[in-house]
Amino acid sequence: MPDLSWPGAWRGEVSGAAVTVGDVDEVAGPLPDPNPVDLADAGRRGGEELRLFLRRRALLRALVARRLGLAVEAIVVGYDARGAPVLRQPRTAQTRGRSEPRLFISLSARGRLAAFALAQEPVGIDLEPLVDPGPLAAALTSAERAAVAAVPEDARPAMVLRYWTAKEAYLKALGTGLRRDPALVGIAAGSDESFTVRDGGRPNAERRGAARQGHWLWPTVRGSPLVVALFHGDR
Repeated sequence: MPDLSWPGAWRGEVSGAAVTVGDVDEVAGPLPDPNPVDLADAGRRGGEELRLFLRRRALLRALVARRLGLAVEAIVVGYDARGAPVLRQPRTAQTRGRSEPRLFISLSARGRLAAFALAQEPVGIDLEPLVDPGPLAAALTSAERAAVAAVPEDARPAMVLRYWTAKEAYLKALGTGLRRDPALVGIAAGSDESFTVRDGGRPNAERRGAARQGHWLWPTVRGSPLVVALFHGDR
């Protein structure tokens, strides 16, 4: 189990999910060397993009190892068929001919900033700096656009980013990512810390419960305020 010292990182347990947010270059001490799967997943990345990818992957493996109480060499992270990160090893025993990961994982990154989530059920996390959201407002529903228009102008960028991060976290947990149109997913803010997802376009949404709860976090890393959304639950 690795000794991971990460000064300045935000850490928390949110409804059973372990969340870590920080600057990947602020980790103290060595990180595990990349394994063959890490190098294969790096693909044609080069330069700074490659360096950051391998650093995030090493951190993710180290965080999983700590969570499971295992040596980091036993942890293999890859991508599933949809391109989402998945824990390949270790996995649970076969159930009906299919094995499940020991943990579900999610990752979001903006340059050196990264957010990681680990949970016992499907999980999604998204990270955005509190800056001008640009074209992200196009993903809002009409009700969300009306809610944004109702707040003071200087509060609107943060509200757009709240809605966007909630949608992306939910779609990651669902397993589709942005292959589904985020404008079809409705977000209602319960408070600055919680939101409700209403996804009428999801198959069997009513049977499973159309309203589903997620969380917003507001860490500050390197002096920069961030909005992070977390969602986890069954698929």
